[in-house]
Formats: sequence, structure tokens, C-alpha cells
Amino acid sequence: MLLIVFSAVFINVDDAFGVEANDQPAENINTHINVQAVQLVSTGYSYSLYQIEDAAKRVKAFIETNKKLPNYVTIGTQQVKMPDFLYLLVTATSNINGGNRGSISQYSFQNPSSSVEELRTGNVYKSEYISLSKQIKTSMESTGTAPSYTQSSLGKIRYESLVYMYSRIVNFYGQNKVLPNYASVNKWTGPAISSPTAPSPVTTAKMEVIVTGTGGDVTRNSYIKNNVPSSQITSQVYSLAKSGTPMITFGNGTGPKVMIIAGVHGNELPAQIAAMKMINYLNGRSIKGTVYVVPFAAPSSTAQNTRLWNGKNLNSVANVAGTPTNQIINKAKALQVNSLGDFHSTQPGGFPGKNSVFCTKSPAYESYNTAKYVSGQTGSALIAYNQAGAEYPGAVEDVSNLARIPAITGEVLSSHGIVASGSVDKSYSQMMAFLRYKNVI
Repeated sequence: MLLIVFSAVFINVDDAFGVEANDQPAENINTHINVQAVQLVSTGYSYSLYQIEDAAKRVKAFIETNKKLPNYVTIGTQQVKMPDFLYLLVTATSNINGGNRGSISQYSFQNPSSSVEELRTGNVYKSEYISLSKQIKTSMESTGTAPSYTQSSLGKIRYESLVYMYSRIVNFYGQNKVLPNYASVNKWTGPAISSPTAPSPVTTAKMEVIVTGTGGDVTRNSYIKNNVPSSQITSQVYSLAKSGTPMITFGNGTGPKVMIIAGVHGNELPAQIAAMKMINYLNGRSIKGTVYVVPFAAPSSTAQNTRLWNGKNLNSVANVAGTPTNQIINKAKALQVNSLGDFHSTQPGGFPGKNSVFCTKSPAYESYNTAKYVSGQTGSALIAYNQAGAEYPGAVEDVSNLARIPAITGEVLSSHGIVASGSVDKSYSQMMAFLRYKNVI
């Protein structure tokens, strides 16, 4: 494992708050990255510097006890994976050095496909590890993936060692309120990510129109146009939506099969934007199952920024043959979907009037289990009914549950027809938690 020993900073006050006389700029520091930029995806969460310091202390202790990285560290109510945590650590290190003590947003990153180390024992001085922290941050923002290694003046420091090193640095700061002058580094001897014998499978998007007669130019809605990530796949979805209700498939139809739906009400915009962010996130990534995303249930309603489709509330007629939502449910049945999430927004002062997750306990109790998980992961209120169809007989969630496809409804607070601050990230976090519960990501 990586051994890091920090310089004692309490012997000399000048050393504690300044740069040591023998600190030298790093030479030939390059972070191993891919050149293709990706869309950075927010999880919707942010953490205080104190929370990150506390998490760093626990990760440090885990590594020293178990001689390996943990799978995740819990911060607040969230289980933060190590790639995401490395980003928090290097950002915190850079921010502390710059005098910024503010909260840091969490983004979703992938593990590297392998980790590489060619390292000689020595000291990584403060000026160098700060420079490295900035380069790692930039690399991760450019690639969406933690680096396999970072080139330092001591050689290549592998991914696992970076997590440990910056956990020690941030923990040291949390205890002493000053960054260490240097860290002494040895080779990592614990378990590490190995180079794969074959390329990791990645998702290839398949697109189709599953309902006709609903098409519209969703870019006419300025909120959609101005808030959805610009990319080739975004343009393809927009084009497809002109012909009807689009569905984008990631995966090959094996493993857990989940469906995400948005835009049942055309003027509930945060979930539709979040669904498009999800499409951009899943495109080209490895997943452990199949994800079907319907970002615009009725594109014509989205284009017009109106709640109804042809005068119908589509979330009350999913049990009526031939309606768009009924056709979406039938598609889910034909695909043998295992779980369905329908995502909406709720007006301030309306019902439920708060970030929440709806579910029912019968006949598909897994609806309740799913909602309970998503609620706990996102801080959304849990609203559970006993029997599907009793309160909302034509709602997408209820009709799905009656068809024995466990379903939930996610609601985020935002006035209809606009996008409230933070509402897209909250809806996206509900979708991410939904996928995590099904072990798809």
C-alpha cells in the first residue's frame, strides 16, 4: 500500500504557514487522460469542507486497516464512490490553498479501466501536490473518469495511491488547519485495478419512436433548448421527437431492465431536462443492465409548454387503450421491464408541493422498496399508498404497478412552465438513485 508521512509543521511557525525552502516546482507533471471531452454530470449534491475532512479521515483509516480502497464513503446520507471522492479531495486541496472554504459539488465519475505505477520513494512537496490536484481535477472534468495515474517528480502515482494521498492531505488539514509541507510516498502494495484483457463493454444508444401522433419540435421550448447539454446524441433525440415519442435504449436487453419516463406533462420541465442529461451520461458508458429512457412522453406538449396533450391529462389515462401513456406501458410490458420510474415536477403550494417520491405497496411491494431507497438517497419525502389504482387509477405509476412492473413517481419542486433553481439536479439525483437501486450503474 502507499505510505505517506507528513512533515511536522508545528516545529517552525514559518514552515507551517509558508513554503519550505527546499520546496521545488514539480517537473514533467502530466496526468494520464483521454483526449475526448465529455459532459460533466452533477449528482445534485454538495458537501461542506468539514464533511469532506471527516470523510477523508475515515477513508484514511479504512485503507490503513484493510490495505485496500473502500467501495464508497458515506457523506451525510450519500454513498460517495471513490472516483467521485477523489474529485472532492483534489478540489478541496486546491480550494484550501486558494483560501476558498466553500462547499464542493459532487459529480459522477467512472473508475479508470486500470491503474499504473512506476514510482520511486521520496517526497511530494506542497507546491507539487497542489499542482497535481489542479491537473487531476481538470483531467476528470475533461474525461468523466478518474486517472489511471498521475505523472509526478517521483514517477507515476497510481489511482489508488492518489485517493490515499489526498485523503491524508485533507485529513491533515482538518486536524491542523494547515496543509502539510510534503508527503513521503512509497509504492502501493494493496489490491489495484488491473488492465482488462478485453475492452470493457460500453453502451450503444438505440433510438426509436414508440408512439406516433405526439411529435413536436421540443427546441421551440426555450427552457429545453437552453438547459439540455449540447451534443450529437441530443440533436438526434430532438430530431426523432419531431416524429413522435422517442425512446433511447442503452444495453442489449439483458440484466436488470429499467425504464425512465419524463414529460408526461409537457410543462413539467425539470425531469425532461434531467432525462436528457441522463441520456448524455449513459451514452458510451459501461452499465450492468438495460436502460430505456423516454425523455419526452408527448413532444408536442413540451414544444408548446402545455400540461395537457390533445386536452387529456396523460397521467390520468394510462389505463385507456391507445393513449400515449398506455402505449408506453404496453411497450414496457413487451420489453419485460423490471422497474419503471416516472418523473415529474410539482407546483409550490400544490400537491405534494415538495420534493417527493410516490409509490404503492400492493400488488408490487417492490414499488415501496424502490421509493424508500430513492427517498433516503435524495432527501425526498416518501409518499406511500397501500393499493395501486385506488387513489390514481390512470396514473402511469399505478397502471405499471397493476401490471406487476414495480414503479415509482419522482416529484421535484418547480412551478409549471419554468425551471426552478436546483430542480433539474434534484430530478437527476432521483433518476440516478433509481438506477443505483437496480444496480445498473
